[in-house]
Amino acid sequence: MKWVLKTLTDVIKFDGRSHINESRYFFIFNFIILLFALIVDITFDLKREIIPGLSTYLITETMRIILFFPNLSLGIRRLHDTNKSGWWILLSFTIVGIIPLFYWFYFVEGEDKENQYGKRPEIL
Repeated sequence: MKWVLKTLTDVIKFDGRSHINESRYFFIFNFIILLFALIVDITFDLKREIIPGLSTYLITETMRIILFFPNLSLGIRRLHDTNKSGWWILLSFTIVGIIPLFYWFYFVEGEDKENQYGKRPEIL
């Protein structure tokens, strides 16, 4: 829970580094929140056509919008931990680019020593 709170409080912090555990726990948190929101949407039939021909679930999409900036800032800090520029996050706009980002976020340990983005993040 400490990792999730840290990510939510560092929502506009795009500099520095984040530990791999922070990204892993925040991924689980996102999954649980969005799954719960989808269950509520389906249970109460909150599916609407905001754009004709394109159905959307109201609570699920609202939660995705709310969690966008925490995910963005965590992704940039996680890339910094692996000594990569935060601009690599733009790969997420391509289908194939999601694969290396997923690998760097959840499987690559950060550098043990200080890099150009700051000191090694503390393990909570």
